Amino acid sequence: MGRQSGDHTGVESLTPGQRAPHQDKEPHTRAESPTPRQRVPQHGRESHTRAESPSPGQRDQHQGSGSHTKAAGPIPGQRVPHQGRETNTRAERPTPRQRVPHQGSGSHTRAESPTPGQRELTGPAGGN
Repeated sequence: MGRQSGDHTGVESLTPGQRAPHQDKEPHTRAESPTPRQRVPQHGRESHTRAESPSPGQRDQHQGSGSHTKAAGPIPGQRVPHQGRETNTRAERPTPRQRVPHQGSGSHTRAESPTPGQRELTGPAGGN
């Protein structure tokens, strides 16, 4: 029993009696450790393998399609934001045009309209 625990402990010279219970906890800790440790390398390998395979693949497609798409602009999906700038430029042209009639017929007309309107109302009212 003692020698067996000593063999298990791996150290017969150093009090196997005290080391046995101490190593009993270590094997448990080591038994629990290998599980996460095994998961780490497995995850590492899986993640690395999966990350290496899809990463370059997705990155190539992402960067390639992204750069090529933005450069060539064959895909309307990415040309939409690009057309957004064109639309902004086109929107800027109509904006000053809208401002011209807006200021003229909007503010000026409204400002002039009520003034002569009141005068006209005052005119006929005074005439009556």
